[in-house]
Amino acid sequence: MAGISKTWTADDSYVRVGFCQRRTKGHRGYKLVTNIIGSSPDYAIAPKELRRTGEKLATMFNLPKRPDYIVGFAAAGIPITVSVALALDIPTLFAYKTRLDLPYEISWKEPHSQAPDLFLYGLQDGMSVVLIDDEVDSGRTLVNAIKSLSAANITVYDIGCVVEVLHDGLLHGRRLLQEEGFTLKSIMVVDIEN
Repeated sequence: MAGISKTWTADDSYVRVGFCQRRTKGHRGYKLVTNIIGSSPDYAIAPKELRRTGEKLATMFNLPKRPDYIVGFAAAGIPITVSVALALDIPTLFAYKTRLDLPYEISWKEPHSQAPDLFLYGLQDGMSVVLIDDEVDSGRTLVNAIKSLSAANITVYDIGCVVEVLHDGLLHGRRLLQEEGFTLKSIMVVDIEN
């Protein structure tokens, strides 16, 4: 299969998602392309759409108090994380695939990735964060992040994404995150039929 085989649009038409096959081998054989991460010319990021998406996601969080940081996952999670951080006026940090010589390293795995290690720097004991990603499928990356952050005595207040993926109507990621005590906030849900 070449190109985009299925598309979805959010109710208010500012988030567009497409489904295509991956050519590189990995845990998942498909990739969602969106206009929130600039996946292709047909799904280029429009600043107005990105701003509206970040503002909408920001309103969904139930924050007991202002977190120290909004944390995103590079590379696809960068645009939406910045958009949410701008809406909330909270500083942003990113987990990257590169290990650096910086203090306060926290790491976890992104199981479906060819380069599964993510590294985050600068958070110290007692800080708090909100986690943002572009999409949540199995939920394992976020669960791994929550566990690593909790082990470092970092409080995760809430989690969110643009697209939540179902498989044949089943919310695997949402269920896994609920087991950790979190309710995933998402702009839209797409169902991948296996």
